[in-house]
Amino acid sequence: MTLYESFFKPFPAFKTGRLWLRAAKRNDLNALFDYCSREEVARYLPWSAHENIETTRGYLNYLLRGYERGECMTWVIERNLDRRVIGTASFTTMEKDYKIASLGYVISSDVWGEGYAAEAAGVLIRYGFSVIGLVRIEASCMCENLSSARVMEKLGMSFEGTLRNGAYFKGAPHDVFLYALTKERYFGISSNHLGGVVIR
Repeated sequence: MTLYESFFKPFPAFKTGRLWLRAAKRNDLNALFDYCSREEVARYLPWSAHENIETTRGYLNYLLRGYERGECMTWVIERNLDRRVIGTASFTTMEKDYKIASLGYVISSDVWGEGYAAEAAGVLIRYGFSVIGLVRIEASCMCENLSSARVMEKLGMSFEGTLRNGAYFKGAPHDVFLYALTKERYFGISSNHLGGVVIR
């Protein structure tokens, strides 16, 4: 098995009070393009806003191939209220030997400020610590992206410092804030708001 294949094949789904986190499907194409094409969504991310739906189709095909191999760690975030896909949450990297993972999330700009990013990412944190057995989960954001930093703080993550030129994308270096949450801290804080039901 590759990576943590047993934890991602079959790909798990999660349900919270407002969200359904699941594998992407082919009929998600238009919904993915809707938010991936927004300049404000991509502003602080390493990829540029999708100029056409074929770019999104390539991304979707990449996810689908990853699910088949048990290597994809990206969940589509679907809102229970209207079944609308509003973003993704991911383990962007996972160091098997060291039990450390990095966390990421993307939310459509028209639903920013409603707590969806923290709700979705919190489920992945619980899965990472309680099921996969991770000991540390990290997340980072560009220093200008204060909204994302607030999400990390809401998740109980601790600010560990500023990484000068910590990321390079779109042709330039960027300073980034680094946040992290350890397994010990996670189980030592009140984390009911990070919950979710695992559906296998």
